[in-house]
Amino acid sequence: MIIFASLIAAVLPMFIYLLLIWYFDLYDREPFKIVLQNYFWGAFGAVIFAVLGGLLLTQALNGLIENKAEIDYLGT
Repeated sequence: MIIFASLIAAVLPMFIYLLLIWYFDLYDREPFKIVLQNYFWGAFGAVIFAVLGGLLLTQALNGLIENKAEIDYLGT
């Protein structure tokens, strides 16, 4: 239930913002299907880069920190 509520809290405001931007574009409005595809492509790319960045940072910290207790404290 918490995951569903978090998903709604993250997606709903951005979707409303997307609709407003699309609606206020008076002169060269793109088809909404293309705008929505770009929105989801950006969200997908952001998640992929965040996961990869987190993994790289975790590996870098594991290489720099020698004390096992400090690594456990950081949660890596």
